[in-house]
Amino acid sequence: PMLQVVKTSTVGSFALCYGNETGAAGQLRGADPLVVLIKRGEKGPGGEDRFGALGGYIDLGKEKTAGEQPIEGMAREVGEEAVNDKGEPVVDLNKRLRTETDLAKLLVSGVDYRRASLPVTYHGHAVELTTQELTALKLHSQRMETDDVYRAAVLEKSNGEVSDVKLIPLSEAMKLSRDSFTHPHEFDALAKLDEHIKQQQAAIKR
Repeated sequence: PMLQVVKTSTVGSFALCYGNETGAAGQLRGADPLVVLIKRGEKGPGGEDRFGALGGYIDLGKEKTAGEQPIEGMAREVGEEAVNDKGEPVVDLNKRLRTETDLAKLLVSGVDYRRASLPVTYHGHAVELTTQELTALKLHSQRMETDDVYRAAVLEKSNGEVSDVKLIPLSEAMKLSRDSFTHPHEFDALAKLDEHIKQQQAAIKR
């Protein structure tokens, strides 16, 4: 039964993008990097904002057409959701994907049964941003916060999916509740990312 459910489910892939402004990718110098979270149009039961990660459904292919691998779909979705007011990617992970075999680390995977008619097999990844990518996203986030016209254009160019982008210290993000995420497994991925960062820091100290 489980195999049949997975075969008939749709597939999603998302990324928790994070980075430290004082260190290059792969060389975290701070124990509390910034993590990229977005707000989607969907509100909580009390009208509160809900957080999420950059990502979405991946292309499974049709008939004899090859579909995307989860990491490929994740990179594409980041480029489609982290866009400026002209619809251009603020961060283009596809460029790095062509040269970096270890671009992403798998954090969580499983099946979301919230919709019994169409369960979702999900893959959550951690992607460490370069200093340049992190700076670009930070400027993008600041502009969305201060420029209503820009924010409205971004919402339109992201097909109505992204209403805000926040760069939050990981320690602060961990204070959010699981219920404050549109998809609870994205909070589970955040907890895994926190564990991953702490392991990295412990290794550096040794």
